[in-house]
Amino acid sequence: MTEVLPGEAATTPTAPRKSARVPRLRELALLPALVVLLIVGALVNDSFLTTGNLISILGASAALALVVLGESLVLISGKFDLSLESTVGIAPAMGAMLVIPSGFGTEWPAFAGIAVILVIGAVIGAVGTGVVAVLVLRAMAEWRRPKR
Repeated sequence: MTEVLPGEAATTPTAPRKSARVPRLRELALLPALVVLLIVGALVNDSFLTTGNLISILGASAALALVVLGESLVLISGKFDLSLESTVGIAPAMGAMLVIPSGFGTEWPAFAGIAVILVIGAVIGAVGTGVVAVLVLRAMAEWRRPKR
């Protein structure tokens, strides 16, 4: 058993602070808004919460999830890169315009359109990487950081 001397205060374990809970609550901040949107969507359109619609939404979100995953790796490394989003916008649009009859009027087969999408993405990535490597450009986020 330990003895407390007259000049020392006894220390008792304290309960965890409320500030430790705040970050976890912040992660759930958009949950009520999401629930409201689901309710409104279900009230406005009867087919909103059907299995087919939910599968369609998740399927469309899968490509965006892959883009976000790649961009998160860039952000974790301390960089800031917007070229990924523009490439994801232009490459599929060009591929689609080559494939559909009302696009450029070429009506290419689907595999050729997919090949064009991959080539456009590779060319944009190579040009962007080449410009950054040759001109030794810094990322946008690094421009604002004070030098230590």
